[in-house]
Amino acid sequence: MLRSVVFTLLLLCHVEGASRVLLSLGYVGDSIQLSLKLTGSDAPAARDVTFMYSINGRESTGRAAPVGDEWQYEITLAERSGRFLVSAFAIYNIGGVPHTTAISRADATLNNGVTERRTAPKIPSRQIRGAVVFRDDFNSWNTHNWVPEVSMYGGYSGQFQAYTNDRKNVFTEHGLLYIQPTLTTDDHRFTEASLHTGVMDMQALYGTCTNHANSGCHREGKDGLLPPVMSGRINSVPTLKFGTVEVRARIPRGDWLHPAIWMRPRDDKYGHWPRSGEIDIMESRGNLGYFGIETLLSALHWGPSSDQDGSSKTSTHKRSSNWHSEYHTWKLEWTPTHMLFFVDNQEIMKIDPGSSFWHLGGFHGHNIWSSGGKMAPFDQEFGLTLSVGVGGTGAGIFWDGANYPTPKPWKNDSPTAMEDFWKARSQWRPTWKGRGAALIVDYVEFKSYS
Repeated sequence: MLRSVVFTLLLLCHVEGASRVLLSLGYVGDSIQLSLKLTGSDAPAARDVTFMYSINGRESTGRAAPVGDEWQYEITLAERSGRFLVSAFAIYNIGGVPHTTAISRADATLNNGVTERRTAPKIPSRQIRGAVVFRDDFNSWNTHNWVPEVSMYGGYSGQFQAYTNDRKNVFTEHGLLYIQPTLTTDDHRFTEASLHTGVMDMQALYGTCTNHANSGCHREGKDGLLPPVMSGRINSVPTLKFGTVEVRARIPRGDWLHPAIWMRPRDDKYGHWPRSGEIDIMESRGNLGYFGIETLLSALHWGPSSDQDGSSKTSTHKRSSNWHSEYHTWKLEWTPTHMLFFVDNQEIMKIDPGSSFWHLGGFHGHNIWSSGGKMAPFDQEFGLTLSVGVGGTGAGIFWDGANYPTPKPWKNDSPTAMEDFWKARSQWRPTWKGRGAALIVDYVEFKSYS
C-alpha cells in the first residue's frame, strides 16, 4: 500500500503583498509536489501557471492545475529512494502580464516512503570589500566619466524619444544628475508642423550621432512623425567585471516614462543582444499604480537569440506604494559565482546559474558561451547606462490591455503608434511636473571584486 508523506521544505515570499510560493517535496505516491499559493487581490486573477523545475540537474516544465486556493503540479519520480535536489520557480499571468517568482530550492532524501528533511540554512551574503574604482557625485558634468547617446534609435522597445546631449535633457545641478524629458516642440527649431514635414538630423543639431540604426541619425517628417520627445541616456566610460555597482537615485513620475539603471557589455564578446547579456539593475514606469511607480523590475537578459531570452528565469519585481517619492539605493553585487540585487540594502534577488547559463536556459545546440566561465556571458567588462525612455511598442515596456489609471493612447502593433501617443499629449503632459519627471541621480560607485 502506498503511503503519502509531504514536507514543506521552503517558503519564499515574492511580489510584495501579493503571493507566496510553496515548494513541497515528499513521497506522494512516488511524486514530488510543487505548489503556488497567491494571496491578496492577485489571487483570483492568476492564470496559466507553469512551473520551471530541476531535479538533480535535469530540467523540465509542467503546467499547474488549480486545486483549492493553490496551483499544483506533481512530478512522478522514477525511483522511490535517493537524494533529490530540487529547484523551481513559477511563471503566471495576471491581466495579460507575465509574472515570475524567484527560484525556490529544497534538498531531501527518500527512503522507501520516509522523507528525511535536509533544507540548507540561509547563509548571509558575504559583503564584497574592494577598492573604489569609479565614483561620481555629480558636482559637475565630467566628460571623462560619461558619454551621452545622441540618436533617434528606439531600440528593441521602439521607444518614441530622441536622445540628445542637450543640457535641457542631461545636466548636473547642486551635486545631482538630472535626466529630463522635454517636448521636441519646446526647442525653437521645431514646431507642430515640422514634426510632420520637417527634418531631424542629429549630426547637424547636436554635433554627433551615436547610433544610425533604424534611421537613428536622420529622418524626415514626411516619412512619419519625428520623435515628439527629447530625453537623455548616458553611458559610463569606466567599466567593471565583478564587483559592486551602487546607484542612489529618485525615479521620475510621469505617464509613459521608462526610467532605467542598467549595464551593457563593453565589447559584445559573445555577439549582439542578448548573446552578450544585459544587466537591468532597476527598471520602472512613471505611471501611477501597479504598472507604474509601485513596481520595480530587476533582471538579467541572456540567450542565443532575441526570441530565446532567458530573462524569465532571472527576474524579479519589488512592490511599494510609491518608489518615486524618495531617493533609493540600488546595488548589484557581482561575483564569479553569482549575482545579488539589493534595494536599500534589502536583497531582492540572487542568481546562481549552476554549472552555466546555457544549462540554466535549457538551450540546445552549440553552447555559445563555452569559451567563458560559469557566469558567461556575464564574465566580461560591463558599463553602466542611465536613461529615461518614453513610450514604445515593445511588449516588455507598456503592455496593451494592462490596467493603467489613464488609458494607454496607442497600440503596440499600430503603424501610427508614435503619432497616436503625441495626439494624446493633453492627457499625459500634465503628469510631467518639472523636475519630478526627471531621473535624479545622487551618486554612482563601482568597487572592484577582491
